[in-house]
Amino acid sequence: MHLAEETLVDPESGVARIEGFGPLTTASLPEFLAGTHVTVRPVVDDSRIAPVDAYEIPEQLRDAIRRGSPFEAFPFTSTTSDHLDLDHIVAYKLGHFWEPRQTSVAGLASLARLVHRAKTLGAWKVRREGLAELCWTSPLGRSYIIGPRGARPAATMMYRRE
Repeated sequence: MHLAEETLVDPESGVARIEGFGPLTTASLPEFLAGTHVTVRPVVDDSRIAPVDAYEIPEQLRDAIRRGSPFEAFPFTSTTSDHLDLDHIVAYKLGHFWEPRQTSVAGLASLARLVHRAKTLGAWKVRREGLAELCWTSPLGRSYIIGPRGARPAATMMYRRE
């Protein structure tokens, strides 16, 4: 079971994600867990996992990305991140342009192979918006924000009818 930090502050208002089951309100956890054996493990703070100086992604980073984003980091998709590619949001720099610490929790996203290729070839553009959101721009210039609460059109697409 995975809980967000905000849920620990206000347990009655959060959502728990249970591996192999899905989301469940924290208010219903006592009833759901009644009669079961629960093992409590230390909290993993994924934001403190150190970046690495390699293109290859260590298992600790892979697990952190999947915990933070259980679904593909692309607008309006419901594909789970278990078997997706992990892609560098900003293209990995090689050779003379190489920089240290390019592979990090904040610099990676779970993407399906087709989306990964569309991004790499430049059809779709992506940039990080704060700590937990990505802004995707389509080939037609429409922008969408994807984050922990799902996908929505970017503010630049919202307009008022008169």
